[in-house]
Amino acid sequence: MTSFYVKRGYTRGVAKRYGQACPVAKSLEVIGDRWTLLLVRDLLPGARRFRDLEGSLKGIPPNILSDRLKRMEEHGLVARRFYSEHPPRAEYELTERGRDLGVVVGALATWGTRHVHRASELVHDDCGHPVELKYFCRRCATRVRGSTVRVARRRPGARRTA
Repeated sequence: MTSFYVKRGYTRGVAKRYGQACPVAKSLEVIGDRWTLLLVRDLLPGARRFRDLEGSLKGIPPNILSDRLKRMEEHGLVARRFYSEHPPRAEYELTERGRDLGVVVGALATWGTRHVHRASELVHDDCGHPVELKYFCRRCATRVRGSTVRVARRRPGARRTA
């Protein structure tokens, strides 16, 4: 059944829209497809070729991998660079916008090591010790508990930091 929808362009033609003015919903419209965040995870260390991504993502059909990479390119998350013209072969690298998703992948990894896959942990490459992801308020220069954080509309005229 899946191949029917893929052949008909189901994955490209039907955009996932939540109809909510919320940064979580709007972000999921861009990165919420199956495999997308796993592609980000595998591209975080640096540029990879299609066949390398295919090998690291066991079970992803080539047409879905191609679709996800095209969508990620359209949204400015990856840049494609050709290294061969005949036949055309490309490698993919995260853009700055795509590398910013490293924090999202890290947050999912942290949650997963706590609640789903306890045999793993997120560690610092340099020293090998576990790391934590925390909220931090630049204005107060303090760490902030997640229960005290909410999504709010930006004040008119307020400048974005970072």
